[in-house]
Amino acid sequence: MIASLGVVLAIVGGAGWIMTVGIGETLDVATGDGANVSGATNASLIDGTLDTEDRIVVGGMILTLLVAFGVLSATGAGYPAWGRDVISLYPLLLGVIIFISFWDVVSTMLSGDFDFSANTDAFNLYAIYLTGAFLSAVSGVLGWRAKRRGY
Repeated sequence: MIASLGVVLAIVGGAGWIMTVGIGETLDVATGDGANVSGATNASLIDGTLDTEDRIVVGGMILTLLVAFGVLSATGAGYPAWGRDVISLYPLLLGVIIFISFWDVVSTMLSGDFDFSANTDAFNLYAIYLTGAFLSAVSGVLGWRAKRRGY
């Protein structure tokens, strides 16, 4: 249940943030092109500025969506071994980065004290993604798996 919740939060938060700031801005953040990042996108980041941890998180956000939509797979044939390793291990990397850099936001969200009305939609979606990615990382470490439903 927690693993499934983490996956859903990560997909909804990540897709929502990318749709809110735009694909071009997302790629600018992921590549660290701070000169082309708008003030509104900077404001959607947790500390209001583009940092290395934001680049890693947004890169993870892109990977999350590519995996969720079936574009990339850790088990797919034709991928080099290092590529499969990256896809398999990026949730753990994200979990560590989120724990170190964004724990205050995640803990506020998990405790139920996060005030959605005090922030912009993009900021809220970024926080939702961080929480989902963290829950997914913890679930992976504990061996919990998201259950697939045959719809």
